[in-house]
Amino acid sequence: MGRADRMRATIIDRIESDTLTHAVLLTGARGIGKSEMALWIAAAAVCEGGDRPCRSCEPCRAFHALSDLDLRLVRPVDRPIWVEREKLERFFPGGISAALDRIVEAGFLLPLRVATPRRARIPLLVDPDAIFRRGRGSPRADRVGLERKVQESSLSTEEKAFLHDLLQSSFSVEWYRTTIGIGHMSGGDGSSADAPVISFLGRKPAARRRKVVILEEAERMTEEAQNSLLKTLEEPPADSLLILTSSRREGLLDTIRSRCEEVRIPMLPAEEIARSAARYFVEIDREEWEALLLLAEGVPGDAAQIDLERYAEEKRKAEDLLAAAETRSFHDFFPLLHRWIDEVEEGGKEGVDLARWRLALLLLLLREKALSAAASGDGSCFARADGVFRAVHRTVCSIRPGANVRLLMEELGGELWKTAPAAGRVGS
Repeated sequence: MGRADRMRATIIDRIESDTLTHAVLLTGARGIGKSEMALWIAAAAVCEGGDRPCRSCEPCRAFHALSDLDLRLVRPVDRPIWVEREKLERFFPGGISAALDRIVEAGFLLPLRVATPRRARIPLLVDPDAIFRRGRGSPRADRVGLERKVQESSLSTEEKAFLHDLLQSSFSVEWYRTTIGIGHMSGGDGSSADAPVISFLGRKPAARRRKVVILEEAERMTEEAQNSLLKTLEEPPADSLLILTSSRREGLLDTIRSRCEEVRIPMLPAEEIARSAARYFVEIDREEWEALLLLAEGVPGDAAQIDLERYAEEKRKAEDLLAAAETRSFHDFFPLLHRWIDEVEEGGKEGVDLARWRLALLLLLLREKALSAAASGDGSCFARADGVFRAVHRTVCSIRPGANVRLLMEELGGELWKTAPAAGRVGS
């Protein structure tokens, strides 16, 4: 039995013996599966089957569908919604991409970051402007206004039905835009929200044995919101369960952390990560998936959000740059380097992200070169690849908002050319 299985078994024992604490804090690396674990605990806490959570009893089904009166899931709107390809094909038998493009154009989804071919699941991002009402205090989702916008749009019947299924049928979800504010917790910002979190926990359960609230990325709570939660943590309402998830626990007040039972979610075993490609792709080469994982720091969900066409294009550019450093004169190499750099916009987050992405691809290619050289016993080739790898890594560590990204990348280009084997160059 692995660590994750032992953790689940312990939680089930605590639920069945009625010793599970009223507040649980799930911590661990970003993208490791904390949200899925939170929902698993929530369903196990209300399950009426013999093997918790059974996923077949009515409470389990309602919780997993995020449509239960005794569940409140507070979720950031910038988290992608993964939709099964089969589901999209049922709604749009005439073509998935064209239908999603129309929904994007209508202003309900943000532009797709990935191409749909080869995908078993597709990440969709909701356009915040479509679901949040403007007003004083914490922005709150406006379900009535959203439904009106959908019905008044020029979308087809099938496209409207899909939006309803995606955004409205999961009525247990409470979206937040950037932070969880006082309005989400107590309604104390003058908002007209029905049943904010604290009053929701104070109610008697409508049908289940417990009321459950899940706060995803709880470190996004404002200090005021966190302070408003303290009394509820000190004097928990009967039959209530609060689950917080956080990849940055230091963003929570000490008083919040000390009143929760912390459960750290372990990293997935390597073999499970390798198998996870089938969750996201209909077809993908093992080497390609491993490369995406390296670029995404081993997080399968982040790896699956990388567009395969963009990956192939950027990899080709990085390969061309390394090849030019090894085989062409500085006069020929320098223009290619500048074309590679010129696409990186200076100053903004997008420019920083693109620079890091391109440098990460260089690191990936240099890693492959070093491993190949080590396997063949070519010490000089390994030393060159290792030297360039270290230079690229230093540049990656230096790139941050406010840094002179172009200058850093130009300096790196000079090191690339100096470190590459001059014997192979034309006109050196």
